[in-house]
Amino acid sequence: MSSNPILSLTTAATKYLVTTLLHPTYFPFPLALVLHAARTSLAHQHLARASSGSAAAYRSTPWPAYLAGFLIFSWGGGVTASLLLGLPPPQLYSAYPWAGYLGTHLFLTAVSPVLNLESIPARVMDTMFLPIDTLLRVISIFGALNLLTPAPASLLQPHPLLLASPIIPLILGAVASSGGGTLASALSVWSPDAEWRVRTPGWLRPGVGLRGSVDVWGGAVAAGVYQVLAGEQPFYRELRQSAFELVGVEGAKVTTVQPADARAVATLVLGALFAWRVYGVHWAPAPATKVQKEEVKEKAQ
Repeated sequence: MSSNPILSLTTAATKYLVTTLLHPTYFPFPLALVLHAARTSLAHQHLARASSGSAAAYRSTPWPAYLAGFLIFSWGGGVTASLLLGLPPPQLYSAYPWAGYLGTHLFLTAVSPVLNLESIPARVMDTMFLPIDTLLRVISIFGALNLLTPAPASLLQPHPLLLASPIIPLILGAVASSGGGTLASALSVWSPDAEWRVRTPGWLRPGVGLRGSVDVWGGAVAAGVYQVLAGEQPFYRELRQSAFELVGVEGAKVTTVQPADARAVATLVLGALFAWRVYGVHWAPAPATKVQKEEVKEKAQ
């Protein structure tokens, strides 16, 4: 384990979420899966409710569309990452993710009105869950990157050209981080009339900017940070070698960072990017021009 306490804490938190079951008997699913399903469920409910315009319209959403939209939102990134590598996604050969995600989503759908979870402001939810969101996103990213290092006896073997590509880890990082939201917005799964249609993904629409698209490029950055620090592909080994030589370190002394430490550094980088987005979206003072426009609008009314 790293001697750096921050890296050690980050690594321990990630390991705890991945290895700890919610309950070994009644709901034997890792906390990472349950928390991801729960966070996605709450976001899906919020977006579906907001787009419906009224509680009655929200309640009239057909169950198949409601559940399918949630699954696309939850699994879009992981499924797309597998398909990009020519591999079957786990959802096609295992009932495990279906039971874990649908069970969590149905439970939260039932208890949300009772607990009045929809009354919690988005800024509070996004700020409170920032550490969890970061850890869950990184777990998804490295779940995709792990597909590039299968066991020799595994049936899930990507094409050698993809294994050697320096670009594919960055693409996988972006896809694993943002694929669910991208597909859900592109298919309009939160359409108020429950009629899906293909449209431009949210992060490609006008006015989104860097903050609005941090899910995409932030995932690529996190994957790139890991590859630069600990990647075993020839491109990244040579890049590391060149970086060390640039600062005067002899070739024999060039070493890679421990994979666990590299993952922790990538987690901290992505967490900083997500914190920047949360601050900019929810807490930063409004620009003067925006305030002036709102004042003019109020006077006109």
